[in-house]
Amino acid sequence: MVVNIVVDAGVKDELKRLADERGISVDAVIRELLALERRDDRFTKLRKAMESNPPDDSYMEELRGWESETWG
Repeated sequence: MVVNIVVDAGVKDELKRLADERGISVDAVIRELLALERRDDRFTKLRKAMESNPPDDSYMEELRGWESETWG
């Protein structure tokens, strides 16, 4: 199914330029951009989850041990 999406002419031109540079269709460019946005959203959610549950002292102590010269 094909649909028309109304966008500014500059946006349309930029999408076409990206498609031409990559040798792919405008549809493929839009799909790539959507995939990147979804990826960014996942990383944002992951970062927020990690910030809301910071590592405890035992983790930090173990990490220091792994990063020390002991294992060198």
